[in-house]
Amino acid sequence: MYRKDFSLIQHTPLIHFENLENATIRPTELKSKLDKFLLVKCKDFLDAGDPKNKDDLIKFKTKYRYKVFVKANNIKIEGIEKKTPLYFGNLGNKKPPKNYSEADKNYKKPHEKWFSRSLSKITVSFFSFNKTLLDCIENNFEAFLASTNFGTRQSKGYGSFYLADKEFKPNLIDGFVYKLRINKSDWIEALKDVDLFYRFLRQGINRVSFNKTKESRITVFYCKPAVFSYVKKIFPDIEWEKRVIKQNFFSDALVSQAKNYPYSDVLKSGDKKRDIRDIFGLSSNERWFTYSAYIKKIDQSGKIKRFKSPITIKPIKVSNGFDVYFFMDWRKEERLDEFLGTSLKIEATGKFIDCKPFKIKVLEDFDFDDFFRYVSEVKLDEYVDKEYHGSKDFGQLKGMLNNFEKVK
Repeated sequence: MYRKDFSLIQHTPLIHFENLENATIRPTELKSKLDKFLLVKCKDFLDAGDPKNKDDLIKFKTKYRYKVFVKANNIKIEGIEKKTPLYFGNLGNKKPPKNYSEADKNYKKPHEKWFSRSLSKITVSFFSFNKTLLDCIENNFEAFLASTNFGTRQSKGYGSFYLADKEFKPNLIDGFVYKLRINKSDWIEALKDVDLFYRFLRQGINRVSFNKTKESRITVFYCKPAVFSYVKKIFPDIEWEKRVIKQNFFSDALVSQAKNYPYSDVLKSGDKKRDIRDIFGLSSNERWFTYSAYIKKIDQSGKIKRFKSPITIKPIKVSNGFDVYFFMDWRKEERLDEFLGTSLKIEATGKFIDCKPFKIKVLEDFDFDDFFRYVSEVKLDEYVDKEYHGSKDFGQLKGMLNNFEKVK
């Protein structure tokens, strides 16, 4: 039997469902993803068949057998707290009920999910009787790690690993790659910046501050989403889904907002109504806190119940911070083509909701490479109103945009 060993370092935590001393990359997840990657990258080399064909994937697994072992020491486990960047899962109650017992099934313990980080190097070992297969793994494993994260919220930067003592090589990733430098060495602080940047890309930023009695609030920073501005530049007649949702379910609030912000382009109507934001991943259930409502989006074809973001965020720890890479996930590009142009049914539930659901199409065409190029050229001083230029968020976002660039 032949063997290949690789030494890895962990750049961002994995999100785990259990508090395990040896919580690290699951060999089953690693092997499943690597099988598909090899079927694409080594198709001719291994005579592996069509990577899009499920039957060929089964044949590949049968023909090219190998085992994976992951050895990790010095694992640090931390409970996930609320307001964790880029994570929105259920974390359980803070305090147990008075008569709490381990058998109480109605109580969810705090820290239902956990961060796990290996503070030392991780060894990944492959075993097989097929030397050709192991050679293929050896030649492609670095590229696999460059374009892959693991665990929960992997597309948002969690579960990032790479070869130890090797400089990250973005040229190993298929397609375009953009890089964002964050000069913060603590991973959670770095991901907070990534969270701010991603909000700017997809949904916009609206920070408010309340007085002591919470009777009134003031906007301390407002920034419309880059994807909205980009689409409006290319398709001036587009009316995005957020305004359409307000028009159908919260018309009184929309009238008030249009009166208070008469020059706001995000509140203006257009000839074509399109869903824009969900090309970053279909958010099938949204909670709109301001309106005490829940918004549900359903694909009318019945083919897409969940659409994960086609963009992968890959943070890599460097000497004085993190290099954060953005690129198209090699597994998701075809699914994006399927999702574009689909029809969604929008429903709303809440205290003040009495309108019927409506249908809206997803934007038919979108080029992420061109979108990121547009983002890299945004001048935040011109993009954001002057009244918000003194805010902390403005300074952080401007610093990130100044060093966001295409590297491949």
